[in-house]
Amino acid sequence: MAETIRERQRRRTSKYGTKRNQTVRLNVNYNIQMFTKFCEYALSENQMIGVTGLENLLKVLKASEVKHFSENESMMLRYLFAIDAIELRLRYGSTIGRDLLLTTICGLVGNKYEGLDIPSFQELSDGEVKWVEDVVTNILDTQTVNKTIESLNLSIADYINGSPENYFENAMRIKEIINGASTQFNENYIDTNTDETDFLLSNPRGPLDLIINRKKQPSYKLKTGMHRFNDILSGGFEGSRVYCLFGLPGEGKTTTLLNIFYQIKKYNTNFKCKDKTKKPLLLFFTMENTMREAVDSLYTISCGTDKDMAEFTTDQVLEQLAEEGMVVNESSPINMAIRYKPINSVDVSYLHQMTEDFANRGYEVIGVLFDYIKRIKPIDNYQMEERFKLGAVINDLKNFANRFDIPVITASQINREGAKTVDEIRNNSKKDVTDGIGRANIGESSLIDENVDATIFIVPQWVGEEKYMGFKVTKTRYKCTATDRTFFQPFDKTNTIKLVEDSKLASPLSVLNLSGSKKDIMNGAPSEMYRFDGSVKLPERENKLLTEPSPFMGLDSEDELDIIPQPTVVRNEPKEDIVIDESELLHPFSMIEEPLYVMDDMDMSNGEIKVISFLA
Repeated sequence: MAETIRERQRRRTSKYGTKRNQTVRLNVNYNIQMFTKFCEYALSENQMIGVTGLENLLKVLKASEVKHFSENESMMLRYLFAIDAIELRLRYGSTIGRDLLLTTICGLVGNKYEGLDIPSFQELSDGEVKWVEDVVTNILDTQTVNKTIESLNLSIADYINGSPENYFENAMRIKEIINGASTQFNENYIDTNTDETDFLLSNPRGPLDLIINRKKQPSYKLKTGMHRFNDILSGGFEGSRVYCLFGLPGEGKTTTLLNIFYQIKKYNTNFKCKDKTKKPLLLFFTMENTMREAVDSLYTISCGTDKDMAEFTTDQVLEQLAEEGMVVNESSPINMAIRYKPINSVDVSYLHQMTEDFANRGYEVIGVLFDYIKRIKPIDNYQMEERFKLGAVINDLKNFANRFDIPVITASQINREGAKTVDEIRNNSKKDVTDGIGRANIGESSLIDENVDATIFIVPQWVGEEKYMGFKVTKTRYKCTATDRTFFQPFDKTNTIKLVEDSKLASPLSVLNLSGSKKDIMNGAPSEMYRFDGSVKLPERENKLLTEPSPFMGLDSEDELDIIPQPTVVRNEPKEDIVIDESELLHPFSMIEEPLYVMDDMDMSNGEIKVISFLA
């Protein structure tokens, strides 16, 4: 026979006790809306909710005077349901999902809460979580005050009426009561960060549960579309971290930030907000270029064309953007926002304000790309040297990233010595441009490098008409397992500011160096005429030996070459005004001899191989 509400009430009263010395009962004027929120809190998957919040709500429920609402069946059901749910959450942690939790609470056979409309329980927003926790804290504080007053009245009476020889003892007793109340007030407060920042080996389950659950979330890291760039990020941009790109003036800092902005939107389609009631939003905040300039560049990057959007109507531009996935829907949920402010017009507190404003509009900011740190004021904007100011800005950005648990990606300058080194390498050396720069070349303030979580240098380099962006990571505060910390990502051949995306390919299209042998370049990137279909999964590379010398490739018969099995290829027909010569040459990728059209008078001195078209 199913247990009735009355029987469950008597069983719980017997279990928890009602003696005065055991528990001070709470006389709270509850209503059904409060109990509904308690149930939703117990079921919520909102990542703001930690062990402390669940434990404190359980304290309140168990200490509540049940007789005040026991005649109300709806309130009583919610009261019992909330206790069951919280106890299971504390017992099993994040290993038990909402569905399994409900199955366990209601029973495998039958439903002991059949009178409760469980599907009506909604997910809580961050604001609703805060409201529940404030209510719980206020109830527990009131209980603490009542207990403290009772104890203080007795001790103060003993102090006033006692003999002089007992003054010290009675005074220490009063001090002990006050200190105890202060400690209890601290325990009553629910700090959403406490469970993650306070780790006690004697009670590790709560922090470990939160950390493991967070790292398992699909939104734990924001991926880009670049294979080796994701490697140096250890999978993607992580919350609470500040990443800084260092480059020369006018050489791709803004362009790289906008490429990352676009790629995060494109390659994180399974993103889930920490606040389940919010929609994800990625913010590009610029104090370098205007909003118009940023949108114009974003259009060029996303639509893969060097054409000016002014050549099209608004509807045509929107159609082009939609074709490239630049829409917001269920399959691509991340919204994008670009905001501009003039140089030095705001400080970092404006980022806090923007994030809160977007939250009030139903959006959760999931990451901020900021262009760039020299243009914004620190929060404590007193007179200081430039180097201290820039260090303070990074500290402010770090506090912002920590508060909202989101990544901040920004940029800064390479100093004059670094610029001189890059120019010398470009003009007089066969080295890669990244070889001559390092942390000593950070412009104006070493405090930037000291305070950021990742230092990444970016320098463009050309090989003939081929353009690459060189990336070099010199410092990370996270565990970086990438074996290649310097690489060159190619730009799209038809788009001067769009970086090639290769994260869905079996092998990266970036190269590890541009100044090495022909073999090194060939091992790093396929010919320019191969355009890969990202939906096709390519086989892993194989190392094979050439059976015959190949003057076309500049390789000897014993040279080893990474071979990429034939992918889906878009064939570009030769232009009519190009003089071509048919030759029987070794195909550099499939290793099958087949006739190719190649450019006449090809210069192989720099290792370039340009396939114009295949013969049928």
